[in-house]
Amino acid sequence: MCMKISTEKFHSVSTWSFATAIVCLALLLCSPLLLAKQSRSQGVGGVNARGGRFSGVSHVLPAMGQSRPVFVSGNLAALMADLEIDPSNGPVIEMILAQYQDAFQEAKSGYHFELSSLAPDTGDSEEVQARLKIAADELKRVRTEMQQRYRDGEWDGDERLMKQAVDQVQQPLVQRVLELQRAQEEAIDYTRMFSEYQAIFNRWLIRRAEIELEFEDQIKAFLDESQLANWERAKFHVLVSNELDRGLLAGERLNVEAVLDEVVEREEERALASELLERWRMEAGQILASRSVELMDVGRLYLVSGEASNPQGWVDAATQEARVRQVLRDHNLSYVQSIANVLSPESSLAFRENVYSDVLAPFYRNARIFRSIDAALQQRPLLESDKLESLERLRVEASEWMLDRVLEYEQALLEQDISQFVAGRRTEGQEFFRRGSVPITDWRAQSAESRQQIRDWDASIMQRLKDIIGNARYTRLPGARSAPSGNSGRGDRR
Repeated sequence: MCMKISTEKFHSVSTWSFATAIVCLALLLCSPLLLAKQSRSQGVGGVNARGGRFSGVSHVLPAMGQSRPVFVSGNLAALMADLEIDPSNGPVIEMILAQYQDAFQEAKSGYHFELSSLAPDTGDSEEVQARLKIAADELKRVRTEMQQRYRDGEWDGDERLMKQAVDQVQQPLVQRVLELQRAQEEAIDYTRMFSEYQAIFNRWLIRRAEIELEFEDQIKAFLDESQLANWERAKFHVLVSNELDRGLLAGERLNVEAVLDEVVEREEERALASELLERWRMEAGQILASRSVELMDVGRLYLVSGEASNPQGWVDAATQEARVRQVLRDHNLSYVQSIANVLSPESSLAFRENVYSDVLAPFYRNARIFRSIDAALQQRPLLESDKLESLERLRVEASEWMLDRVLEYEQALLEQDISQFVAGRRTEGQEFFRRGSVPITDWRAQSAESRQQIRDWDASIMQRLKDIIGNARYTRLPGARSAPSGNSGRGDRR
């Protein structure tokens, strides 16, 4: 029995230790120069990078719209409506649009093909790889030897002695593996890859602009004077339609028109905001048109920082990208109160709550009261009319209190959102720089005060909810079984 127990213990320790080391080596061994050469010809990642494994050239530059066309086939109906083109001329516009898309896709394929040849220089990876192979063989030899010694009864079932022997032999080998891994990471050089990427990127941007200009010239040649006057308006509408929902910051993809349609049922009331909505849409289109150039300049900053092995430059580029995106975010939010002012009090409250519960979703997730009231209103049997009215009043009060807190903390929360965005871009670029060289911002502490204030208020208003509906109904509410959430995650983002 004793021998059986020691055998199980030996396998539970030694098998894990050796298996872990072998797996680590296997992962290292699957990234030799051969895979690096494959990545040059196929555009796939296959080299160990400083922050992990090189994930492929398609992940080098953050996605900022550089590979998307301005116009797509789905824009045909909107273009014809905004330009007041007779339906009989629809096939001509459709043909011009199709030619534009074909030209764009062909050029983009060439751009991606050029990028696929890029990969970092692997330095002395062959030499390091050979040394890793030696270390792997040594680990295998040691494992075989230790298993034989155990079978020969050398430790006589003493787990402590066996573990000491295993550790004594294994630790130097593991240390050697780690040193070889660091050496392999240091051998990686991204300078040439980023330099060549810049040249390809600049050629692509020039070609992309030429294709877009050619399309616009063909469209304009078909339009009369009155239709030409509407061209900018039509283009801005297309940009809002195609690009608005691709925003990455909180509020950057806010569509105030869609929110209004969702919360306001009466068409007459929505019509009160029609002029504001048209102005919002036109200005958003202008911002999207101008920022396309600005974002491509940011792309160049990323590539320059990579070529210079400058991690702070990468973070600075991410910060600049966030500031470019912030312009559209601030524009969208600037229209919230103006639109709310033309609505009825009930619609105004619902509109603003709907906006901010999406834009500042982590902020609202800290409050249980809204989902708890909604659940209470749906419980069966239904509450008495006086209690239903009390619940409705409580919900209005909760909405107004939360909106007041939004106004109080909005700027701080939006700045925190930018910090999180920059932190995400920093993580994306980590593989191109030495471990620990990219600055880290601790954004999590920035909203602690607001979260605690909401928790305290949430606890008190949940008690008022309990007083209204009674303990039996209250205990059936999902929110009654959990404390307010402290989760400050971004939600759906990049």
